[in-house]
Amino acid sequence: MCLMHYKRVRRIENHEKVRASEIAYEKKNRERLNANVRAYYARNAELVKALAKDYKMRNADKVKAYMSQWRARNEEHLRRYRRSYRERNIEAVRVRVAQRRAMRRDAEGRYTLDEILELRKKQKGRCAACFKAFWMSYHIDHVMPLSKGGGNGITNIQLLCPPCNLSKGAKDPIDWANQRGLLL
Repeated sequence: MCLMHYKRVRRIENHEKVRASEIAYEKKNRERLNANVRAYYARNAELVKALAKDYKMRNADKVKAYMSQWRARNEEHLRRYRRSYRERNIEAVRVRVAQRRAMRRDAEGRYTLDEILELRKKQKGRCAACFKAFWMSYHIDHVMPLSKGGGNGITNIQLLCPPCNLSKGAKDPIDWANQRGLLL
């Protein structure tokens, strides 16, 4: 019997003892082993990504079922994570919600968070209608509403305080200005 065969047989015979020894070793050296894994991933990032993508493609149903079960088991964790993400990235969420709404209406054009932040700087942190300062509480408004054929590009966007935007709704900008007494 060769040495490798002998070791294999011995390992099978003492499976429980060997596994207990491995678990103890992993607990004792957890930090070092994790550091080794992180270093490997850093050195081989492209390979790891390619292998993961390949696995997901070959096992799509299995991955989908696993993720569904994981989401069901971690529902509360996901809820807390999503809430904290929204709190940390409130402006990015605002832009994404507005973009999704415009996409549903098949509106032309897109804008980015950077463009909104630039517009906020141009408006000097003030409402485009009443000129009151807003801090984080503002609405992204389409000058010409999407329902009236307005586009979704940054040139059709203004930032309004909540009361102004709620009073404007989906009105034509000229009609809204007349209602506010701004036009003759």
